[in-house]
Amino acid sequence: MNPVNQLFIRQGDQYVCNLAGCLLLAAGAVYGDPRETTPQGRSNGRKMVDAILAAARAAGYAQGDILATLLARNQPSPRVAAMASAACDLIPTEEKRRVMQIFLNGRSHGA
Repeated sequence: MNPVNQLFIRQGDQYVCNLAGCLLLAAGAVYGDPRETTPQGRSNGRKMVDAILAAARAAGYAQGDILATLLARNQPSPRVAAMASAACDLIPTEEKRRVMQIFLNGRSHGA
């Protein structure tokens, strides 16, 4: 199965994404076409990318720098999706919840 298909799951007329999918979406906001998001969107995306990668590194993900470089290239691929999944799979569930809750509540990482 294509790794991207595991990140974005169609439920009716909506899509649900896991933390790795959020990482890819946030990276797209940061590194994608600047006309497709606002400065605040890029700032929020940067904070989310940094928070998720920091949590993955803290959980033992050793390829964080490589993944960060690939995300910055903004060239989605099955490899990048697989690496994002591997990074996020290492993050303990409670830490995943904490990182997402920060953003759902509108606070930046570390606030």
